[in-house]
Formats: sequence, structure tokens, C-alpha cells
Amino acid sequence: MTEEPLPQFGTCMDGIDYVDRVSVYGIAINDAGQALVCRRTLDRIVLPGGGVDSDEDLLQALHREITEETGHRVTSERFLFSARQYHANRGRKPAANKLCHFYVVDLKFDPDIEKEDDHEPVWLPPDRLAHSMTFESHAWALNRAVSEHQRNG
Repeated sequence: MTEEPLPQFGTCMDGIDYVDRVSVYGIAINDAGQALVCRRTLDRIVLPGGGVDSDEDLLQALHREITEETGHRVTSERFLFSARQYHANRGRKPAANKLCHFYVVDLKFDPDIEKEDDHEPVWLPPDRLAHSMTFESHAWALNRAVSEHQRNG
């Protein structure tokens, strides 16, 4: 049995060298059917998550990133799927073709956690997010996770 190629999102721009970057993202949906996203500067909206550090495995990075960005602790996680995303505009960081691993997560807010100032966690209805997500891979993953959530109740 052959493995399906991963979906590739974004545009590979000529003249740019892309590094591979492994990343993880959590998709949390609350009882009201809202998804947790992070507002960043310039009205960017992303799923909570980010790069995996060299001394971490995927789950350690997932827990760390979500805690840092949202002030929530991950209480459970389930792997969904992976995709790739070109990302050239990374400030001082090199352009990357991210290998994005997406998880459905359950969360518990922890008021003692100091989250990062450049991430504003917000619960929003997924239909308002469909065309607002900064990265195509995040919109794709969120849509798939919401469809699964609705099917499974």
C-alpha cells in the first residue's frame, strides 16, 4: 500500500530557499462549537501551535506551544493529519516549508500561566474563520476537524 502525498499549501516563490520546519498545531472546539484561534499582529489569525524544538517530541511541543500562546493546558490530544505549508515572510527567521502536524485537543484554562503577549486567544465560530485564517493549511485543517466534530457529535 502506497502512502498518499501530503497536501501542500502556499506558494513556492522563485529565488527563495526554503528550510524544512516541523511544527504542531492544536484544534480545540468548545461546547458552543467555537474554535480556539490566536490573533496576532496585522490581524493575522492562526491555530495555536508552532515549531518543534530540537530537544522536543511532537507532543511536548504541542503542549508547550498551546500553553505559551493561549494560557490553556492540554488535557488530551489526538493526531488528525499532516500537511505542508510554504511560509516565506517569517521576519528574521528563514523561509520554511513547514511540515504541519494537526491535533484535536481538549483544554483547561490555567489562570496562573502567563501567555505570550503577541498572541490573543479567541473562541470564534468556525464559519467566521473559513476565509480569515492566515495560512491555507490551518483553514483546511480546521474545516476537516469541524466536519469530523459535527459527524461525531
